[in-house]
Amino acid sequence: MTTFAVASPPSQRLIDWIKDRIPPEYGHADWDPNGTLCTLLLDEEGEPIVATAIDGFTTHSCELTIASDGTGRWATPKFICGTYDFVFRTLPGLNRVSMITASCNEAALRMHEALGHIQEGVHRDYFGPGR
Repeated sequence: MTTFAVASPPSQRLIDWIKDRIPPEYGHADWDPNGTLCTLLLDEEGEPIVATAIDGFTTHSCELTIASDGTGRWATPKFICGTYDFVFRTLPGLNRVSMITASCNEAALRMHEALGHIQEGVHRDYFGPGR
C-alpha cells in the first residue's frame, strides 16, 4: 500500500532525497527549495518512492521536476492524478505545468506522450553536449 502526501515546505530530509536523485546537470545543483511545493508517494515503511519539486511559479504556470527511487513503481494514476489535482486546485489561476526531459530518457518521453503532454520545443544541449 502506498500513500500520497504533500509537503509544503519540504523537510531538509526530503530536499536532500530529491537532490540525490536529480543529476546536477539537470539544473538543480543550486536549487533553492524556498517556495517549493512537493508531492510524494511513500511506500509501506513511509519512505519516498517518488517526489516532485514544484517551483518556477508565474501567474499562470509552474515547473515540475520528478525525482524517483528508480524502480518505476511511482508511475501510477494515484500519484500522477494526485499531483495534477494538487497543483491545479491549490494554485488559483494556474493553467500550465512545464517539464523538461532529456531526449535520451525514453521512458519519461513515453510517459509524457501517454499523459497527453505536448512537446513545445527542444532546448539543444540543455543537459550537456548532445543531450
